[in-house]
Amino acid sequence: MRHKILKITRKLHALETQRARLIRALTRDEPLLVGSLSLVDRTCGKPTCHCATKPGHPVLTLATRRDARRRCQVVRLDDVNEVRRRVVAYKNFKQVLGELAAIEQDEKALLRGLLEGRNVTYE
Repeated sequence: MRHKILKITRKLHALETQRARLIRALTRDEPLLVGSLSLVDRTCGKPTCHCATKPGHPVLTLATRRDARRRCQVVRLDDVNEVRRRVVAYKNFKQVLGELAAIEQDEKALLRGLLEGRNVTYE
């Protein structure tokens, strides 16, 4: 029994180390941009432009949700790198949240196993 408790304790400490690393990643002071980027072809509206008859101009758009409605905004060329960096930071944030949730599930499972092993009946 003692060996099992020590083994579970080591696993819990390892999970806590991972948790601390993930929380440090989540609490970085980094701007996030909720949304997704897409490269689409758009027409410019000029009747003499090639895009009036052929595929349009490639434009990067940012899709977000506001007031429960989807919004698509054209990203200015000067802002492409910054917007892309912030969207990637948001996606990484979501991934780390998922990892944190998995750690919490693992911890709960370990502690439940510890409870079952230590539970005695009263007679």
